[in-house]
Amino acid sequence: MDQFGISKLDLKRRNRMQILKLLRQKGPTSRIDISAALELTRAAVTIITNEMIEQGIIYEKGEANPLGQKAARGRKKILLDINSNYKFAFGVVVDVGCISVGLSNISGEVLDKQFYTLSIEEKRPEVVRKICEIVTRIKDNNCLDSDAILGLGLCISENEYSRMQVAVEHYVPDLSGLKNELENELSVPVTVCETVKALALAEIDFNFKGQVKPRNMVFIRYGEEIDAAVVLQNRIYAGTNNRSARFGHLIVNPQGRECACGRIGCAVTEISRTVLLHKVRQVYSQENTPALYEATGGNPENIGVLLQNVSLQFADRAISDIFKGAAEYFAIAVVNMVTMFDPEKVVFFGDICLNQAFLEYAKSRMSYLAHYRYSDLTVESAFNQKMIYLAGCAVAIREFFIERGGFVR
Repeated sequence: MDQFGISKLDLKRRNRMQILKLLRQKGPTSRIDISAALELTRAAVTIITNEMIEQGIIYEKGEANPLGQKAARGRKKILLDINSNYKFAFGVVVDVGCISVGLSNISGEVLDKQFYTLSIEEKRPEVVRKICEIVTRIKDNNCLDSDAILGLGLCISENEYSRMQVAVEHYVPDLSGLKNELENELSVPVTVCETVKALALAEIDFNFKGQVKPRNMVFIRYGEEIDAAVVLQNRIYAGTNNRSARFGHLIVNPQGRECACGRIGCAVTEISRTVLLHKVRQVYSQENTPALYEATGGNPENIGVLLQNVSLQFADRAISDIFKGAAEYFAIAVVNMVTMFDPEKVVFFGDICLNQAFLEYAKSRMSYLAHYRYSDLTVESAFNQKMIYLAGCAVAIREFFIERGGFVR
């Protein structure tokens, strides 16, 4: 064989991977439609899918019978689908002072989950020990042996890099040490990914059930962190230097303040939680902000209640102006992202995006700025902070199942 050729095993793995990707993208599909979509012979598809059925990776779901259409004469199309409970995956996310651990099947259906709030004193050794303890407990509680586990997806958010001693070079965090530690302790494969990127993949893989999944998407996280991820052709687009989609550092106000990155008027200098609370503090008084003043008992140290009580953000005119200004800058950044990447969907995630008044105002400004109806393009994520572990599950399933064509350890 030519040394640059592809082996039969690699070819089989690639074909199986393409079949799994197609089933995940489009849902239950017949052999004949798989053949047409992947440009494989019907005989080849039959051989490959029959083997995958025998291994329990996929199964025959039943006959295709489109709604509103008469059943075709002759042999019916038999739909194939992925066996969701073939294997399971762990997701672990360290984010905002909390460890989130979850166990899901291949479809993202959650079997178990546990959370642990970290104290300021707990550092990397204690965190790794706690992760191993929780994963082992969940595994034992669900009576799963190691062969049932595809692997573990680990995500560390930027706000936890210092605690976890994660070095960053050229915007790329080095999580390899943590990966090795967990693999040695748990004896399962571990993959690592930045949290916002993993969340974007989980959004596509788990939250578009019953509909064709978008292959091009912008995912924006606006809460404790301001960040984004871009998915192009169902893969994360990182850019040449891993600097793609740095949403927080899009310039939204050229007359604004200097950012830590050296630029002027970045989104983080205008709409971050810290900045919003600083602006609120400057106008806070019984005369200017009566509703907030009463809610905080006249104590400016309590103004953080704004972030939990969204009704207060628009109760006082002075506060409302601040949040409307933030929504305006947020809208500018979103429009710029859409203009650059032309996505099928823009997904919002984060507690600030849960404020419908804020979000609707921001969407109205997006539509005004771009002369485009953004309500059709944008959606709020079906995830919330308590489901963030699914980000880790998603990257583990992709790497250890889909990309390997169902060939596991």
